[in-house]
Amino acid sequence: MSKYFFRKEVANAYGVNEAIILEMIHFRIGKSNHNANGRKWWYGSVRHIASHFPFFTEKQVWRIMNSLEKQGALVVSNYNKKKYDRTKWYSVTEEALSHLVKPIPYVNNNNKEFEIPTYKPL
Repeated sequence: MSKYFFRKEVANAYGVNEAIILEMIHFRIGKSNHNANGRKWWYGSVRHIASHFPFFTEKQVWRIMNSLEKQGALVVSNYNKKKYDRTKWYSVTEEALSHLVKPIPYVNNNNKEFEIPTYKPL
């Protein structure tokens, strides 16, 4: 069973569906070794991204990705070696990172709130 999560600040800024996918892309960028133009990048096709979300169709993922790009949450480029390869490369903008790197609050068994640190990009 997979778990999906998003931060309310990200959902308020970009939308709930966008927040779900942006969290996944942010996580993938954190594990990526691809650097270009002073940014870390992750690449993936709409089909690949949709395969992680059984509740979204490929068309929905395509719309969500376009929405994230238009809203300024993602920078999109192409660093593929072959000209015919149109797989997009994604990097999260500084504005979106300001919503993503805040700690996630959790409540322990004593109903006391505490924070777990989140991934911070390099």
